[in-house]
Amino acid sequence: MSVRLFAALLPVTFALAQPALADDALKPFPEAAPGMVRHVLKLAEVADPDAFRVEILAGRTVEADCNLKRYGATITMQDVPGWGYTYYTVSPLQGPASTMMACPPEHRERRFVAARFGDNALLRYNPRLPLVIYAPADVEVKYRVWQAGALQDAP
Repeated sequence: MSVRLFAALLPVTFALAQPALADDALKPFPEAAPGMVRHVLKLAEVADPDAFRVEILAGRTVEADCNLKRYGATITMQDVPGWGYTYYTVSPLQGPASTMMACPPEHRERRFVAARFGDNALLRYNPRLPLVIYAPADVEVKYRVWQAGALQDAP
């Protein structure tokens, strides 16, 4: 048996907004270090949170052509001492790395180029606690919500 993931509820990427939460909800979390920004996401209540995951995307909107681009960075999980809460820290972006195809000049556009975090970008969906992410001030943080599809027999 296999589980397929697909973007069901939020098929587009959203930028994280500053918190609209009570100060008490963020009290356990540290303030952002100099040069960093604290991004907070309050997830919506859902019937089965275990069927959902949140994908974190960090990058920049840049002038790009037809080449594939990506930044290098890491995302690390840390615990708030004494609370058992988790927050995430994005390292400074490196790059971007790019393919080197010859592109016609009319194919230039502004687009979001993200770092690749691999499996570390897919986080547990927990609507009871805020999702707190610290990132450098020059990095945009966005997210996607994924929902597991129905179980299907393997062919």
